[in-house]
Amino acid sequence: MSQIDLVAAILARDHARVAALLKAGADPEAADADSSALCHACFDGDKRLVAALLGAGADPARPDGRGFLPIHVAASKDRS
Repeated sequence: MSQIDLVAAILARDHARVAALLKAGADPEAADADSSALCHACFDGDKRLVAALLGAGADPARPDGRGFLPIHVAASKDRS
């Protein structure tokens, strides 16, 4: 299991796969070259995925590789 597996599941909005990966110990802080898993979920506006990542320990105050916080991403899509 790699970080990319969790990010790919987030991007595919595969709730079951995300839950399984997190249960298996996937890092909720996972990221790809573009952004963190949490920022991707916020960008898509998927509240269930955001809640799953936060529940697994994703830090909402941690910026992604571009310096954006999840709240910035959500607000930029009017999903605050």
